Amino acid sequence: MAPRAVPAAAFVVAVLVAGAVAVRSPYRDPPSEPLTDAIGMGVYGDDGMRTPHALPPPADADGTARSGDVTVRVTGPVTTSPPPGAPGWVRDVHLIVVPVLATAPPPARADLSPGYVALELVGRGRGRAVRLDAPACGGAPGAFDGRLTATRVQGPVCFVVPKDFRPLYLIVGSAGQDRAVPLAT
Repeated sequence: MAPRAVPAAAFVVAVLVAGAVAVRSPYRDPPSEPLTDAIGMGVYGDDGMRTPHALPPPADADGTARSGDVTVRVTGPVTTSPPPGAPGWVRDVHLIVVPVLATAPPPARADLSPGYVALELVGRGRGRAVRLDAPACGGAPGAFDGRLTATRVQGPVCFVVPKDFRPLYLIVGSAGQDRAVPLAT
């Protein structure tokens, strides 16, 4: 009898811990603190405490942003439904999904990955967008989270957002090599 009790008890504890974390998530319900819309713009918004940074230079007219050797192009409209293959818990949060095509030249050595590019979603809202790692985003054939596992990756980029968040720009790259891709919502 004891061998069955241990796995059952571990399962119950895991469910209780996961439930407690999900209930405390700030991305399930609107925030209770009085935050301004500028918070969603990150360093590009005026939150009254600092001077905002200027938006990075705009991407090309076709929605293509280049950062170093990596090129990212937004390939479609922003959606709010989890992509195919996303785990079930993703349906319990507010989600913004941006379809992209990312490319990079082949690396100098075969044992290296082709590259990485930082991705940030900014917009109007009372909170910030948090990018999900690729496995949690699912997607068919796969999701993109900034890490190029091949010289060409096409798939969704997922961000968990507060309920009232409205995406405006996908920021591709970082400090000096970043570009702002306007998003159609």
